[in-house]
Amino acid sequence: MDLKREVLRLLKEDEEFRLTVAGLVGLDTVLTELRKLREDFNKFVEIEGGRWEGLGRELFSGCGSGASHWHRVRGSPNDQRP
Repeated sequence: MDLKREVLRLLKEDEEFRLTVAGLVGLDTVLTELRKLREDFNKFVEIEGGRWEGLGRELFSGCGSGASHWHRVRGSPNDQRP
């Protein structure tokens, strides 16, 4: 029982021990993949955000408001379409 308590204490208090154990059970691979996934996701968000900003500028440049431009493109909400 003392060994179990000592291992738990080391996991709580000793970062080097904790990281070594994590590596031995394969968590280092999981953490590495999660970091890579986060980096890839952040790049994707950055690229897509730029696309939407460009599209917004294109669509709404020269218009007083986005709503008026939308009505010109789609028609007024009061328009009756078949």
